[in-house]
Amino acid sequence: NGAGSIAHEFFHSIDNRLAKKCGHNETLYSELTKKPDHIDITHRLDAFNKITSHCIDKNSQYYNRALSIDGQKGTKKYWSLPSELIARAFEAYIQDRTEGMNISNQWLSFGTKESDHRYDMHPYPIGDERIFLNSLFNSELQQLFAAI
Repeated sequence: NGAGSIAHEFFHSIDNRLAKKCGHNETLYSELTKKPDHIDITHRLDAFNKITSHCIDKNSQYYNRALSIDGQKGTKKYWSLPSELIARAFEAYIQDRTEGMNISNQWLSFGTKESDHRYDMHPYPIGDERIFLNSLFNSELQQLFAAI
């Protein structure tokens, strides 16, 4: 539904690759975030588990805004899917990191800032949750990439 972003789709590919490493090969597009109850989280997946658990925290404002967007008339459940929450959090992280290096690329990541959406309709992490998730990505990405 739109141009999308490379960062967002890249995280879906990480999710897919980790699912396949865990033996979920039943479909071409199998996501680890869709099968959290059927996964043995080994030490190799600790980073993925940490990031995912914070992205799908049902007590977070990020998750609850996504539920609110899903609840609008005429929308289907999409925004609160675990795979979409984590991909959008990664997309926001990438936009913040690249902007911190004075790089702006609308194809890589775009439109994730707090000013890009109304607060109640904001589909990306914002405020303290965004700061926390960004620090989590900073600390866990090396281990996450080593697992794939």
